[in-house]
Amino acid sequence: MKLFFDASSFVKRYVAEAGSGEVESLCRAADDVAVSILCPVEILSAACRLRRERVIDATQYEHIKSELVADIRDISIIQVDAETVYGAVAAIESSPVKTLDAVHIGCAMAWRPDFFVSSDSQQLTAAKQMGLKVRQV
Repeated sequence: MKLFFDASSFVKRYVAEAGSGEVESLCRAADDVAVSILCPVEILSAACRLRRERVIDATQYEHIKSELVADIRDISIIQVDAETVYGAVAAIESSPVKTLDAVHIGCAMAWRPDFFVSSDSQQLTAAKQMGLKVRQV
C-alpha cells in the first residue's frame, strides 16, 4: 500500500496527539510512504513553535528533529516541479484549499498513492475532488 501523508498527519509520528496511534499503524502497514518536500519543514516549524511556547523543551525538540531526519531517509520525498504545481493550481481552482495544502495535494497527485492521509478536513475534501482516495487521521 502506497500512502502519502501531509504534514498535519505525519507530525503525529513525533508529537503525541489524537490519531498518533493510527498514523503509526498506517506507516507499519505501508509498503511505501511519501511526503512533499514541504512536510519536514512544516513539522519542524511546528516543533519550533512548541519549543518557543515552552510546550516542549530543547531536548524534546532535538528528539523530534532526529526522528524526522531518520524517517525521511527511508521514505519518498516528492519535489515541487511543473507537474505538482499544475496539480496544486487545479486543487486551488476547484476548492477553497490553502496554498501549502494544495501543494501537498499536487505532490500526491504526481506520486499516485493508494491513499492521501491528512488531519485537515478541508484539504481532504479538496484531495477527494481531485480524484485521490483519502484517509482522515
